[in-house]
Amino acid sequence: EGDPVRVISERAPRAGDDLVLSLDVDVQALAEQKVQQGLADARARPNRDGSRNNGTTGAAVVLDPNNGQVIAMASYPSYDPNLFVDGIDAREWAYLNDPANHYPLNNWAIQGQWAPGSSYKLFVGYSALMAGVMAPDTVFSDRGGYQIPGCTGIKCYRSNAGGAAYGNVTIQRAITVSSDAYFYNVGAQFWLQRDRFGGDDGMQNHLYPFGLGERSGIALTGEAPGRVPTPSWKREYNERVDGDPVWRPGDSVNMAIGQGDVLVTPLQLANGYATFANGGTRYVPQVALRAEGYQTGQVSQQFDTQVAQQVDLPPEVRDPLLAGLVGVPRNGTAVRAFAGFPLDDFPIAGKTGTAQV
Repeated sequence: EGDPVRVISERAPRAGDDLVLSLDVDVQALAEQKVQQGLADARARPNRDGSRNNGTTGAAVVLDPNNGQVIAMASYPSYDPNLFVDGIDAREWAYLNDPANHYPLNNWAIQGQWAPGSSYKLFVGYSALMAGVMAPDTVFSDRGGYQIPGCTGIKCYRSNAGGAAYGNVTIQRAITVSSDAYFYNVGAQFWLQRDRFGGDDGMQNHLYPFGLGERSGIALTGEAPGRVPTPSWKREYNERVDGDPVWRPGDSVNMAIGQGDVLVTPLQLANGYATFANGGTRYVPQVALRAEGYQTGQVSQQFDTQVAQQVDLPPEVRDPLLAGLVGVPRNGTAVRAFAGFPLDDFPIAGKTGTAQV
């Protein structure tokens, strides 16, 4: 069975066009190396209770904020694509699909959905300023935690990481030191005063323009949408799973620090920050630049930059948020990571995030 009877016709193989990508091979190699190194460091670092981290999966995304081009996109665990040349055998295929090997065929940069932790505070801070929950110069007294108004019980008091108290902080300082209490209050006020600040989805409506909760549109298959939770989403979801369908102040409080039911992909998060960095233009991330004829080099197809949305970023909103991000490596949560780095020569702005789940 399966033996050929006769050959009707033959056509010699012909090379197709070359696809020119936006990737920088050196940055790509470094990103892959650093993801693996970061996971190895996490596994080697003991927790406070002496247990070890089970860091098996990671990703990194580097975007050019001026046009949305993907400079690097690393996913771990990975695999050798040469395995598929001339067909992959059953043993190798089984290995790649064994859950014990943490799904190397997945591109975790676009398919991984995780809680963003405090990296979400940039977008929540934007929501707070745009809605008027906070002003740039509003002072909040951070005494190390936050008591949810009208709530009773042990879960109603939320502490800062390590119980740190930062005193009187504005939004700029709250981002630099990552004051959970400041943002807990933002989340609570959005919900408790929702009639003033945009209704049930007041905070969420300012998050969507950054591309959160939707696919970015990158020309790669399998992209996940992430999640911006809302009262209606919680109701519909929990009616299916027989859970609590009621949105409570604690849901907004959790969401304000990138926890609870919030999910992002690494690409979404990078693209949201790129949008803020360039002043409010959210691009569709681009990985293919053009197609060129084999050997001739003649361009047969050009892939143009696409704008997904313009985000309103007035200076009175952007400036304090940016100042907060600039402070992170200088005197904030990333000061140890950037110790010895020439920040005056190469200015850095960014945000750390450590999610509990």
